[in-house]
Amino acid sequence: MKHLRIKSVKDIEKAIWLFYRYLPMPHKKPREALAKAYPYLAVCAGTYLLSVAILPYIFTNYPLDPLFNTGLFNFNILLSRVLFALMGIIVFVSFERLVQKNLVGWYNMFYLSLFHMFFLLVVFSPYSLLILLVAWYLLFAIKPEYS
Repeated sequence: MKHLRIKSVKDIEKAIWLFYRYLPMPHKKPREALAKAYPYLAVCAGTYLLSVAILPYIFTNYPLDPLFNTGLFNFNILLSRVLFALMGIIVFVSFERLVQKNLVGWYNMFYLSLFHMFFLLVVFSPYSLLILLVAWYLLFAIKPEYS
């Protein structure tokens, strides 16, 4: 096997695909349904990200705050909230392209997942890693539907 050299984001996509190609992918009909539902799932995730970023500042004792009592420094929590807000905004901006099944929308979500991966290197949590792995599976499952 030839050594995989990563020189661009396209090479990162190929490297991730090397692992996901061995997983069973949905057939045409379920893949089409998943591609149709994906923009709305993404908006739900974006809404969650924005709520985690903003609502703890509006409501004290916000019950759904995953950053509460994590042991992180206040600066890290603030940085995490800014990144969550940025990620949520990117999801909302990509919504129209995802509904149109435009490949630019797919790449926006893929780049966002890469950003999430680098965020995981800073603040590791198994829950976030699981979300990232599922997100990559869904992205590679629906990519044939995007043009």
